[in-house]
Amino acid sequence: MSILVVEDDVSIRETLGLILEACDHEPVLTGCAEEALAYLEACEQENWPESILVDLTLPGINGDEFFFEVGRRFPNVPPTILMTAAAPTHQKLKYLNGSLFLPKPFTLEELTAALDTVTRTAPRKDKDPGLTCQTDFSRSICLRPEAALI
Repeated sequence: MSILVVEDDVSIRETLGLILEACDHEPVLTGCAEEALAYLEACEQENWPESILVDLTLPGINGDEFFFEVGRRFPNVPPTILMTAAAPTHQKLKYLNGSLFLPKPFTLEELTAALDTVTRTAPRKDKDPGLTCQTDFSRSICLRPEAALI
């Protein structure tokens, strides 16, 4: 699965890239929302990511602003995993419908579970090249609900 990674911390970004490649995914690594948006603007349909993994606390355009901007600019929003060190509030979970929260720090098993969740919701390019990815979560999902604040 092709995955656009948006993470400003170089060590986390590079580690995620190595992990995703080891799991047979095709990561595209970007360091900020602006760079990721530019990538998406230039992206041909056949290279459109099947999922997005984005840090919420990016400098400049932050992760939730990026999520909304992708939805505003593009007709097909890939299933999106929002990584955050800050516990999301239940209000934020409702506010960011169509996303999956992955609290930092996370384990390899939690990352794999998040990827499995989006894999189940995203059409695979190799199965039907005519399909495009589209977020179809009916609500936000938090992989560790106990980490969410009221």
